[in-house]
Amino acid sequence: MRPGKDFSFVAIERGAQKLLQTGGITSVVLPDYEYGKTAAQMLLRALEDPKLDYLDVQLPFQLQDRHSVAWLPPAEQKE
Repeated sequence: MRPGKDFSFVAIERGAQKLLQTGGITSVVLPDYEYGKTAAQMLLRALEDPKLDYLDVQLPFQLQDRHSVAWLPPAEQKE
């Protein structure tokens, strides 16, 4: 079986860039600094407002295509 041909594989990259770069695995790269800063801000906000139980946060990311995702033709639409 071959990744990108017979199956797809995507990794979430968090501090393992060297391993994933040599492995040919498509990955989502997350900015460690932004994640840490946002986590600290969320913690402070939760301490200020104990009733806060949910916070929707969107952070930037980058997709590094290393050809481990198989291409599928578009699905046929049923009318």
